[in-house]
Amino acid sequence: MLCARSFLVFAAAIPAMVAAHGAISVPKCVFKDPPNKNAPSALIEGPAGPYTGNDVLKDLADKHGSTCGKTDPNAPVQPIPADGMVTFDISATHIGPCEVWLDNEKVAYEKECKNVFPKIKVDFSKCKSSKCQLRWVWLATHNSPWEVFDNCANVGTGGGDGGEGTKQPSTAPSTAPSSSPSMNPSPAPGPAPGPAPGPKPVGPVAPETTAPAPAPGPGPKPGPVAPETPKPSSSNQPTSKPDGKPDGKPTSSPDTPGTVRPSDPDAANKKYRGKRGATSEWCEANCKQQNCPPDYCEPM
Repeated sequence: MLCARSFLVFAAAIPAMVAAHGAISVPKCVFKDPPNKNAPSALIEGPAGPYTGNDVLKDLADKHGSTCGKTDPNAPVQPIPADGMVTFDISATHIGPCEVWLDNEKVAYEKECKNVFPKIKVDFSKCKSSKCQLRWVWLATHNSPWEVFDNCANVGTGGGDGGEGTKQPSTAPSTAPSSSPSMNPSPAPGPAPGPAPGPKPVGPVAPETTAPAPAPGPGPKPGPVAPETPKPSSSNQPTSKPDGKPDGKPTSSPDTPGTVRPSDPDAANKKYRGKRGATSEWCEANCKQQNCPPDYCEPM
């Protein structure tokens, strides 16, 4: 009966022991057994009290089967904390040393880890690749056997959501400058275009001159004017006196041929001559037309 009562007391204390320890919170770890993430991953025989040894804690944990403890060593990469601090969720601060590793290089060590909780400064510049394994090993020596707490998280510049952490700004240029010449060199720039020429200045325009017209020269001297040929009378009857008898004389001056029809009905068979030489040519052309006075003509 006493043994059973002692067992119940011990069993009731187990959850408190499991919950009374700690684990890394930033960067984020992936636990294989989340309800027991704060439980020790290995037990090592040793006297209770301050640790006086000089063991490499990581090697000591590996030796006792606690490589990364209850965390997944192949978990996705998390971003490196911007402040360079590893943060812990610790519910009980036991005595004992701890180490922090980046791959195979120890980057932090504390003889009494409880004195630096809840954060430990880590030199993340030691991580030279896109994926480094961050490992924290804590040897709690407050009782016997000793308890080993062992967490791993993968960190790097290509990590995803890391909880409270953020990516550190990269100091390397995003794109390395190319030293090889381009296969298609761009054409050399031509000369810069100068200003466009403005309009030429317009000078004064000389007035257009008009050559003066030549003065009219002396005209031709008027020649002798031929006597105007009288138009034949529209009347077919010879001019007669009031008594109706023609007198055979022209109504004009004796020098001007008249237009009286000859009284001779046989005038077409006669040749007419003028009494004056000035009228001969005219009568020659007009006697046969009976337009010449009879006394200006003569028979043929």
